[in-house]
Amino acid sequence: MTSTFTQYTALHSEFKDFLDDYGFTQSVLEPTRLSNNLDLVATNLPEQIHRVKVLPGISDHSIVYLEVAVTPNYSKQVRCKVWLYNQADRKGMCEYLAPRLGRVDNEHHPSPDKHWNAIEDLILEAMQVFIPKRQT
Repeated sequence: MTSTFTQYTALHSEFKDFLDDYGFTQSVLEPTRLSNNLDLVATNLPEQIHRVKVLPGISDHSIVYLEVAVTPNYSKQVRCKVWLYNQADRKGMCEYLAPRLGRVDNEHHPSPDKHWNAIEDLILEAMQVFIPKRQT
C-alpha cells in the first residue's frame, strides 16, 4: 500500500501535467497556509494578471489578492417584437375565434397533434389580428 505522501505527490504531478497540457500557469507563488501553497489562481492568459499578492487572512489561510485586466464584452441588444396583451381586443378575438374553432373541431384530423396544430395556427392568426405588438 502506498503512503499518503506518495499519493499526494502523484496527485500533485497529475495536476501539474493537466495545467501544462492545457496551457495554464499557476500565478500564486507564495505560501497561503503555513509553508504550503494551497490557494491557486490558474490561468491561460497570464499577461492579463497584473499583480498577485498574498495578504494575511482571518482564518488559517492567507488571502490571495489579484488584479486582472479584463474588458467587459458588451453584446448588441437584439430587437424583438413584444405582444401588448393589456391592449388586446379580447371581445373581437373571441368573436373571431368562436366560429372558426367550431369548424376546426368538426374537421377530421388524423392525429391529436394535427388537431392541436390546427387550433394553434388559428389562435396565432387571431393574435396577429387582435393583439398589438411593439419593437423593443
